Amino acid sequence: MAEILNEGGPIYLEEAWGILPKSLSVVDTLEGQKLYSSEAVRQKFISAISNQKILAPVSDKIANLINRQIIVPCFASGNLIKFMAHKFFSDQMSKSILGFYFSERNMIYILLDNHTKFAFFMSNKALSSVTLHELMHYASWNLKTRFFSLHKDTFRKYFRTFYKLQFNINVPDKIIDEIVLFVLKNFEYPKQHSPNFLARLADLMYVRFEGAISNDDERDEMVRHTLAAVKLFLVNPNSFIQSIQSGDEVVSTVVANLHKSYKVLNIRDPKSLTIQELIYPSEIICIQSQFRPMPSHYQTIKAL
Repeated sequence: MAEILNEGGPIYLEEAWGILPKSLSVVDTLEGQKLYSSEAVRQKFISAISNQKILAPVSDKIANLINRQIIVPCFASGNLIKFMAHKFFSDQMSKSILGFYFSERNMIYILLDNHTKFAFFMSNKALSSVTLHELMHYASWNLKTRFFSLHKDTFRKYFRTFYKLQFNINVPDKIIDEIVLFVLKNFEYPKQHSPNFLARLADLMYVRFEGAISNDDERDEMVRHTLAAVKLFLVNPNSFIQSIQSGDEVVSTVVANLHKSYKVLNIRDPKSLTIQELIYPSEIICIQSQFRPMPSHYQTIKAL
């Protein structure tokens, strides 16, 4: 084992990578822990993705994003990986790889466990899965309305199913488009979230669902319950998880219906804590890219 010392203790690098510690430099710091990378790491990562069949249509574009340091493969301690996985509710990663898009820096970080041999990635689908997932988040932020246009059919299928399950109503495509665009423009894209976002979203849903649910009081209660689950997730993620574990009917129903809605995209088990779809609609496209990549996903990456 090669070893680097940092403030938090030793960082180990597998000699199998063929990269000496002295060739690495600090590229960033997350949660007080340094991240290390180098040109050699980037080139080995590019070599790995070139062997992933699922990435073949866009491997050149991904290599370009890596060379531009928009995608940053870097070594991190196992503790940091576990912490970030919990913080971001990331279910797309294996024990040895975690990716996340950091909008504040407009960068994708691929955290590699220091005890993992590089050969692991040459035959493992986790690399493709994580890379595609986070590229969709990056694309949503950077392409904005073009991203929506490329994936509006998927948004329509998914939310048409969710609204039917959650509210027992049929919602026209134009209303689904309006709600999705409202959420994208007012929550997913802004760096600062308006404190009254959920109230404004509720008002929009009250108006647009008027008539679809005959009893206005029933409609308003159903919308409030749905968004109460979202608010709990935003304010206290741990309480949100505890509510699911305890069988809270309101929270569990929303999560279950969001989970079931993936079936219309031919995804039976997204292996995800489904709630982010209501405030980060791009999550739907991210998960679809992992399980059933479509031409629209490749078009999206090529547009970056």
